[in-house]
Amino acid sequence: MRTIRRVGDDDWVLEVAWPPDLHPAWAGFRRRTETVLRREGVWVDMTRLDELTEAGVLGWWNAGVKTVEDLREKGSAAIAQHVELVAEQSAVARGLEQLAAEPWTARVWRRDPRFTDLLPRCDSTVRRIAVDGDLKDRRVLWSRAGELKARVEQVAVLPLAAAVAGYVEAISGQHGIRLEVLLARTGLGGGEPILLREAAASLGVSGERIRQIVGQLYRHLGRARPPAGIWLPQVDTAIRDGWPDGYTPAAVEATRRFFGR
Repeated sequence: MRTIRRVGDDDWVLEVAWPPDLHPAWAGFRRRTETVLRREGVWVDMTRLDELTEAGVLGWWNAGVKTVEDLREKGSAAIAQHVELVAEQSAVARGLEQLAAEPWTARVWRRDPRFTDLLPRCDSTVRRIAVDGDLKDRRVLWSRAGELKARVEQVAVLPLAAAVAGYVEAISGQHGIRLEVLLARTGLGGGEPILLREAAASLGVSGERIRQIVGQLYRHLGRARPPAGIWLPQVDTAIRDGWPDGYTPAAVEATRRFFGR
């Protein structure tokens, strides 16, 4: 915030210096006030707003007491709002900088249906938006950062099988028995992949329909996968520390391939 005017300068129109990045058009002055400011060159040279005195303004052609009151009232309000906005933007910038430092932000983006409702409508990762996204997207991201982090934490504590099933369900749109069969057929459920005829019999559909369901899953996977890979820390943990009991070699291979590990 700029320095407050000296007490002795009570004839100055504004008590606080005019910010150099605040255009007078944003203050919403009366039309006559704007016309006067334009005619006097203040509209272009905003530094002159720092020098305005009541006597000086009243000396302008077609300017009167209402012009001084308008400059004082709306000018002061505009400065206060601008200072508040700058402070808010600084707080958002600091918060987003901290958010971008989280490792998961490089792998979470809007096309991941687990997080779509919490992210701006742009095809960028959380980290990219936080670092150099446009102002509107950054504001949206910051307003939902708490909810987003809470959901990330919810997913992060799930067991591997539940986390995998949740992701497959989210991108495929399959639920219940259809999801169970899809996981079993692809090996993403942890066991040996079941045969095509077994999957078809479980759902009472043709083998061709099973192929379509599996094909749709992988097409959705391609569209939802972020540039740096899918965020599912349980897979990374399993690779590093060992897979849960019951996971077959075929299931391990299918899971690693599916999640790009």
